[in-house]
Formats: sequence, C-alpha cells, structure tokens
Amino acid sequence: PSGDLTTSPRRRIVIRREIARLRQGDAFEKRMACELDRAYQYAAIDTCATDGLCSTACPVDIDTGKLMKYFRSTKHTDREKLLADWCADHFGLITHGLRFVLTAAEQIRNAAGGERWDRWLAGIRKATDGFLPGWNRYMPGGAFSGIPETSGSAADSDVIFFPSCLSRTMGNLPGEVHSLSTSEAFFAVLDRAGIPYRLPGNLNKLCCGTPWSSKGFPDTFRKMAERMTAALWTATDQGRIPVVTDTSPCSYTMLHYDEILTGESLRRWRALQIYDIIEYLHDAILPKLTLRQIPGIVVCHPTCSTVKMEQSAMLLSIAQQCSEQAVIPQNHGCCGFAGDRGLLYPELTESATRMQAEEIRALRGNIKGYYSTSRTCEVGMSSATDRPYSSIIYLVERASRPV
Repeated sequence: PSGDLTTSPRRRIVIRREIARLRQGDAFEKRMACELDRAYQYAAIDTCATDGLCSTACPVDIDTGKLMKYFRSTKHTDREKLLADWCADHFGLITHGLRFVLTAAEQIRNAAGGERWDRWLAGIRKATDGFLPGWNRYMPGGAFSGIPETSGSAADSDVIFFPSCLSRTMGNLPGEVHSLSTSEAFFAVLDRAGIPYRLPGNLNKLCCGTPWSSKGFPDTFRKMAERMTAALWTATDQGRIPVVTDTSPCSYTMLHYDEILTGESLRRWRALQIYDIIEYLHDAILPKLTLRQIPGIVVCHPTCSTVKMEQSAMLLSIAQQCSEQAVIPQNHGCCGFAGDRGLLYPELTESATRMQAEEIRALRGNIKGYYSTSRTCEVGMSSATDRPYSSIIYLVERASRPV
C-alpha cells in the first residue's frame, strides 16, 4: 500500500541492510547511516500498514510488517508502555470515551453541514499544525447505545458472538441509513436462521489486542489475548460452543494467538472454535435463510485479513446470493487505513486506494451498496471513493427480511 508513497516492503529490507552496512564503516558512513535511520522512521516504519499482505506476494512468505512492528516497539518509552497498559486495564472507559467523542463530532457535523464541516477541519489542522490530520466527513458517529439482549443460555446457545470494539464504538458513516447497529442486524439474521446465541461476559473490557500489536506493544497485546482467551473459554463452555466475530482483522488476530500465548492460555486457545463473520455467514447461516436477490449491483472490498484467510471468494459468494450482481474490483488491495494509519497519515490511504477508487467510481449501473468486514477499512474506502461502505452483515439482513 505504501509502494507509490514512500517505500515498498523490498525497499524497506534493502534500506535496512544498507543502514547496517554503513554503521560498520568510517565516520562519514556512520553519519550517512544516522541520516538514513532518521528518514526511515516515516518512509518505512510510520507508513507501513503492517497488514502482512506482502507475505502473500513473497515467494518465501516474508512478512515485513512484523519487522516494522518490532521497530515501533523499540521506539516506545517506559511512559508510553505504561499508558498502553493503562488503556488495556481501563478499556471499558476508553471505548465509552471514544463513543462520546464520535457522537459529539457527528452532531456538530450534522449541524454544520458537510462543506462547512470540511472548512472547520481544515482550519483546525492548519491552526494546530496537523492535529487530527485524517478526520474527515466520512468519520463515523458514535455507536448505537447499548448491546441488544441475547437469546439462549450457556446450555442451549449454538454460537457465541463477539462484536469487536470497532463495532461497539463506531456507528453510521455519513450516507449510511441503518436503523440497526451491526450487532442488532446480526442478531436479526441469527433469529431468522433459528440459531440461539449469546455474548461473552464483561464484553466492554474485551478487545482482541490488534491495536497494541500494530503499534508495537507486545506485552500489552499478550495481556489482552490472555484476557480474551479466558473470557471465551468460559463463554464457550470450555470450547464446546463456536465463537464468531464481526470484524475480519480481529478474527485473524484471534486465530493466531498461538504466536504469543503460552501455558494454560495456549491450551485453552487451542480448544476454541473461532470463525470469521464471512465463513460463518457463508457456511452456517445462509443455508438456513430464505434470501431474495436485491436488484442491482453490490461492490465488495475484501480486507487484508480476508485475503490472508483466503475468504475473498466466500465474501463474493455471500454478496452474489443476496443481490442480482456482485463485484470485487480488479484493483482491490489494502486500503492503507490500517487501524489508525489512515488517521495519522491520510496520504497512505489516498495512495493505496488510488487505482481501486478510480475503478469503483467508474462503475456504471444500478449500484445498491458497498460492503466489507471491518469498520476502519470501511472508513478508509468511503473516504477514498466518496461512497459509504457498510458491513456485509447489513446486506444479508436486508436480503433475508420477510416479505
């Protein structure tokens, strides 16, 4: 995603090798190494999406994103590590705070209007030297208040649903008209399929840990993974009941906890049955639903995690069963939003999505919606294309409504 902006994965590796070589040279070469190292921070570390897609194109599966995460971790001060830990220990407070900020910003934006909102943001960025650089008209509002009641109990539930912190925090984008939250839409689909469900306990304290992993806080990431594993161990009756999450990057992270967990936590994780929303919709839910094909075309964006889990074809199949025509753009790839990269470095998303956005804007016909499986990716794609992206859950809910 950063290849046309700063550096590609291969350039990152080559420059790092050159820095190491220069450090072994004379005084002049050592000064050159220091200059390269300073430039490397933005050109390689800061603008890396750490999405891991480079490993899918590499003949020996090298994931340069892992190296960039390591470099991020080496830059953190003790104070930053303490702050990361504090955020993990007070995660419920953090999500409530973010929801409040997003809701307040949405109300101000609605009152001001789109063009005036854009002018205000431009003024804030200029006055504060880049503060809130990626905040734009396609930032979502706060999530709908509360999580709906779940049906069933530990004894009779067929699935445990884990709504990600993104879904619990972020609500509608401008242009979206959903009256249901993502969770409510999924529960409606589960009810129509006759599948009893429930949520894990202490939901507001749970996060898969992806934010800490991406920003280079491995110890805090491990803490969150252990907390999540313990909660799912209890909720799933020690692994008997499968668990599904609505955000593909979270699913991918949870499916790879074996890279960081040890001891009892690792043993419990191995007993869990974890499914991404795409796989669960495709295999477990759609066969039990009566679907009507929505007239027109729907456009799908496979997230990086969807690609790595080899579920792009499943995503397209879901959309095809729910609409007359479904497409995945030929130039689809990482949107570059990458959690917070699109906020901190909006130029990364702009560069990463250029070809895909041009292809989408050139589509002709009766376009009925744009869908993906990650709220931040949906923000990134909405900003790039000027079309509102939503969770694929909404498409299934719409296609399965009783006539």
